[in-house]
Amino acid sequence: MKCVSAVVILLLQVLVCSAAQSGVRFEVSFDKTIHPEPITGRVILIVARTELPEPRLQLAPNGVPIFGVDAENLQPGQAVVIDQTTFGHPVDSRAQLPAGDYYVQAVMNVYEKFQRSDGRTVWLHWDAAGRFFNSSPGNLYSDVRKFRLDPAFGYKIDLRLNHVIPPVEPPKETKWVKRVRLQSESLSRFWGRPVRLGATVILPKDYDKHPDIRYPVVYAQGFIGEPAFYFN
Repeated sequence: MKCVSAVVILLLQVLVCSAAQSGVRFEVSFDKTIHPEPITGRVILIVARTELPEPRLQLAPNGVPIFGVDAENLQPGQAVVIDQTTFGHPVDSRAQLPAGDYYVQAVMNVYEKFQRSDGRTVWLHWDAAGRFFNSSPGNLYSDVRKFRLDPAFGYKIDLRLNHVIPPVEPPKETKWVKRVRLQSESLSRFWGRPVRLGATVILPKDYDKHPDIRYPVVYAQGFIGEPAFYFN
């Protein structure tokens, strides 16, 4: 009889824990004051052990856990749900996180629709300068919230996307450093909008004093953190 009672108690504990796990969820939304139009994109939840730097700036290939879900035509005030069924990295599920105190933050990677010249329609975030979604202009992000993760209790945390990542100011020219932008006809035709390629020119000393002198030129192509592409 005692064995039967022990089994019943254990089953009840499992059921209670399962019910709590099913009630664990994050609801991410945005207000029309921050973005008046519906958004198609991807919502990413970042879960960190420390508050600073803010979780979205702690991302690394195998760093803090992140969980993502697609959002299609998401309306202002409408919530996207992230729970234990949402796939993540480097852990597959939020249920794999050990109990403890965490700091969470949500980011919306905002997509745009492109009708390409090859006949394909694609949705992507328009940032060809190579910035990651957590610092790319136009994306939305929430405040950081602290919560206690305990598998024995369910909870619901609301995260409001109430910040917009601002545009990055292009580097200023100096006496020796000049910057140019040239529109690429082939890229503009392919993407269906003007695409400009950026270039940085480093001048030799006294270049302005000797306009008739010809100098050797070194061309270097690559990405070193400054915008290589400009879009209008």
